[in-house]
Amino acid sequence: MYGIPRAKRANGLYEEAIADLEKIALEYPEELQPYVEIIDIAIVNLKDPERARQTYQRGLSVLKNEEAKESPGASV
Repeated sequence: MYGIPRAKRANGLYEEAIADLEKIALEYPEELQPYVEIIDIAIVNLKDPERARQTYQRGLSVLKNEEAKESPGASV
């Protein structure tokens, strides 16, 4: 699932890799790995800590929403 975005990253296609990881995040909302990889690209390759922070916050909100869905009697 992560082979194509990782290959794009290895070839310097950072935005394309991020776009693919965003698609994975949408298709598999329970997965946190896409967010981890986007954060890594933002920090290491793009030198964009603000983008990394925004991605982190988005991933955190997804995690909270998933935990809320799984909690008995919880409302989202």
